Amino acid sequence: ETHQAKKAREAKGERRGKFARKDIEKVLGKRHYKRFLGVEKGVRKLNSYWQKHPLVLPPDGNGYSVHCASATRIFHDGRIDCGGRYYGEWTNLKSYHRRKATIDGEATVQIDCNASQLTLLSSLLGMKMNVGERWTNTWDVIVKPLGGDNKQAKAKKVTMELIGTGNPNKVAPAKDSDITFNRETIAVDEEGNELDEYGVYRYRLLEVVPALKQLKKDYYNGAGFLSFHESEIMRHTLSKLMDMDITAYPMHDGIIVKSIKRHFAIDAYRSIFNHYVKKVSKTVFGNEVDIMVPITIENSEGKVRLAGYYS
Repeated sequence: ETHQAKKAREAKGERRGKFARKDIEKVLGKRHYKRFLGVEKGVRKLNSYWQKHPLVLPPDGNGYSVHCASATRIFHDGRIDCGGRYYGEWTNLKSYHRRKATIDGEATVQIDCNASQLTLLSSLLGMKMNVGERWTNTWDVIVKPLGGDNKQAKAKKVTMELIGTGNPNKVAPAKDSDITFNRETIAVDEEGNELDEYGVYRYRLLEVVPALKQLKKDYYNGAGFLSFHESEIMRHTLSKLMDMDITAYPMHDGIIVKSIKRHFAIDAYRSIFNHYVKKVSKTVFGNEVDIMVPITIENSEGKVRLAGYYS
């Protein structure tokens, strides 16, 4: 459904409707409908494979373990190239609960790309981030020169709002923001513009991640452009691992796999990310970026980080 249709439906308190195939073809057109059929086939193939190797969540309050073995992909705005993330029973759980999940009775780990949307946006547009030769946590680089408390949470909040709205010049936090920013002037930029705390974080983000300046409300944003390419990288990764008979479950910017298979999964994910963004950045934007993304590996015992670097 389109964004406007979704807003109208939610305002009426109505549930999302089901589309018949003829309706889907009417919305997408014949060419994109063929792409839809390919997407559908891929999801069904994954779901069939997962039936043999479900992701088992720890017992709930009633003492029952939930077995997960299916996901859907959700696209936006009546387009097959907008959105496309995978959603399953496990995707909205708290991380501490998800870390206790098992596959075939074996412990799992979650493998994530650090600061995935900033990294992906920069890579796709063929623009390097100003993070040095090697880095493990992009957020540490961003907030290092900033003062105050709760710095990473504030940086992530501003990032989410800039990308979510497709507006790199956003001057104030959302009205329903759960993080409070100091609204008094605390700095002035090189053009003499006064900056409050929100403005300082925005300025620093644009300094470290110049690609944010290319954001656009219509498509170059988190809901459409980024989540589509993120989900395509995930699709290729899941398919590659399935061909290796390695069960992996998607988590938007990461994957859940058996701990003993984590090295294969890391290599597959990083390699596919690298080749995918090189192809898109060169073909679409004419400026190839060669990146090995920073990775966070998390299980019930904690986190381990692998550094990222540009080749």
